[in-house]
Amino acid sequence: MSLTRTTKIEDLPTLLTVKEAATFLGVGIATMYAMVANDYIPSQKFGKCIRIPKEAFMPEESRQQEQ
Repeated sequence: MSLTRTTKIEDLPTLLTVKEAATFLGVGIATMYAMVANDYIPSQKFGKCIRIPKEAFMPEESRQQEQ
């Protein structure tokens, strides 16, 4: 799947790479890594791989309704 800034949240994969998340948000990869390192964006590490759940990009109200 090719992600762009206009991709709908519903169409995102469950877990995104840092590069995919940066593309979706329209920020640089270094900025995305900094956001992950400073816990601005929730993430999961699998060995050396960092994955960001698509729920991180949903408005907080939507996340609360799903729980």
